[in-house]
Amino acid sequence: MVEDLRLDSLEGVGPVTTRKLSDAGVHNVMDLIVRGPVDIAEITGMEKDTAEKIVNKARKHLVENGLLAKDFISASELYKTRQSIGKITTGTNCLDTLFDGGIETRALTEVYGEFGCGKTQFAHTMSVMVQKSKEEGGLEGGVLYIDTEGTFRPERIVQIAQAHDMD
Repeated sequence: MVEDLRLDSLEGVGPVTTRKLSDAGVHNVMDLIVRGPVDIAEITGMEKDTAEKIVNKARKHLVENGLLAKDFISASELYKTRQSIGKITTGTNCLDTLFDGGIETRALTEVYGEFGCGKTQFAHTMSVMVQKSKEEGGLEGGVLYIDTEGTFRPERIVQIAQAHDMD
């Protein structure tokens, strides 16, 4: 996989271009598409058209190697992809209805609101719900909880789990 990201793995990108990109801080194919053609042209001094061609080759290379999703996909491909998305019940029928069956996997769901409105409670509850069986609306999955505000309470997780007959 690392070899798939090397600059010299791109067709038409030789040692001179690789060196020029590397000297400018662009060390792999992913760096190319993150920076974009305008930035690449500015930091290397190459023509914008040349930078655009290289960035397009990089994007195509990553798509072909399964490291980047295609920009455009057909409706049938999207349908097939969406079939693999799991949904986690919130434990509340009204919210599940609003979320069309629950919180989707493979997506970012943002919860926001005023202080004390239940955001942490919701996150704690979802941390328990995802671990439930599929029949019970969970995904039999694990949780990585990133707490940026110091509000995570393991004892609250235990209480919620016990309320759902989990240990």
